[in-house]
Amino acid sequence: MGSLRRRGKRQQGGMKPITLRIRHAKILAETQAALVRAGRERELKRAHDVRVIIRARLRLAFGLPFGMVPVVLSKTALRVRTG
Repeated sequence: MGSLRRRGKRQQGGMKPITLRIRHAKILAETQAALVRAGRERELKRAHDVRVIIRARLRLAFGLPFGMVPVVLSKTALRVRTG
């Protein structure tokens, strides 16, 4: 008989999704810090602002509530993430 406790889904390489998100966030933070040190803070802020505007426009276009974030997979595919 298996355990009644539900285990987290594992992805490639046997890592749990939360571990992948933490690792991804750490890599992004290190990269952003390196860009700031290199004097490219303006470009970094501009890229962030563009991403925010695109998400807001997609949210309006698809009538999504505030808590749902549209995630663009490609020019033709769209996925919605909650939270």
